[in-house]
Order: sequence, then structure tokens, then C-alpha cells
Amino acid sequence: MSLHEQMAADLGNVFFNLDEFACVHEIIGRQISCIVDEEHGGAASGAADGFADQSSIGLLQCDRVVLCQAADLVPQPLPGEKITMDGSYWLVADSGVVETEGLLKLPLVRAY
Repeated sequence: MSLHEQMAADLGNVFFNLDEFACVHEIIGRQISCIVDEEHGGAASGAADGFADQSSIGLLQCDRVVLCQAADLVPQPLPGEKITMDGSYWLVADSGVVETEGLLKLPLVRAY
């Protein structure tokens, strides 16, 4: 078995194993085993200009990165596309979707 074949097998057997790293989330109406990384949410860059109450003007945001098997999310969402995850709306970040060796990295942003 080649290294690439072993890595592909490890995606389902190890990384997206529900007893190890992954959890099931509903993404775009599909139940998908994925890993969710809640990144540093906080104030968007415009809030550094002296606003005292960021939440009242909608500058707070939450960021997350979803990792899943690329085959589980076809067609892949595009940057700027509005998607649902577990009943909440998110935007695919402008940094875009990245697919490598069968692994899909989906950056999401939600403004409050």
C-alpha cells in the first residue's frame, strides 16, 4: 500500500472516526462526520477604531474551520456562499475552500 493509499484509509478509520476525533454535524442538509475547530472569535478589524460597544453595531464575529472528507461535501461550497450548519447560517470565508489528499478545509464566518 502506497503512502497516499494509507493516508486515504486513515481519513475514515482514524481522523473521521466518531469514537476518536470527529462528530456528526448537519451541513447543507447532509449529516457529515467532521472536525470543527472554533477559531478565535471576537471583534472584526473595524472595531479597533475606538468603538465602545462593538456588539451594537454588528462587528462581533465568530470564525470556525470545518474539516471533512471531500467526498462528503459535493459540490463544494464557494467563497462568499451562504450555507447552513446545524440550523445556523454561515458564510464561506473569502480565504476559500481547500482540498488536499481527500481532506476538505471549509472556513466559515458568521457576523453577529
